[in-house]
Amino acid sequence: MNIYKAYIAPIDKLDQNTQVGKFITIYPGSDRQAVEIAELLDEIYQKSPWSYLRIPAARQIGDGAVFTRYGQFHREYGENVLKNPSGELVPDIRGDNWIPDWLRDPFEPVFGPAAPASAPKAREGS
Repeated sequence: MNIYKAYIAPIDKLDQNTQVGKFITIYPGSDRQAVEIAELLDEIYQKSPWSYLRIPAARQIGDGAVFTRYGQFHREYGENVLKNPSGELVPDIRGDNWIPDWLRDPFEPVFGPAAPASAPKAREGS
């Protein structure tokens, strides 16, 4: 499996608002790969005793510690902007469960529709 990019957050970066709760960030090469990775990580989490923090402005995958966000990771066009299929620059909205209207949510067929933003449920025994 070729992953475009993976980033493990150093401890000193974990206190920044955009990094709260993140341990690793993965940039998959395709929608299919994103879903496969999310399924694998969710399965690992479900078998673990770990708890987690809610990631601000991200969609929770399954009932566990896996979150996803569609958005810019290269600042090729400027700060917090995306290029739509017409070539126009549009805002990268960093809100819960946001995905541009010209795309489909690749996680929905496997994990169901994105739930409204809410605090995560506590795990039994934690």
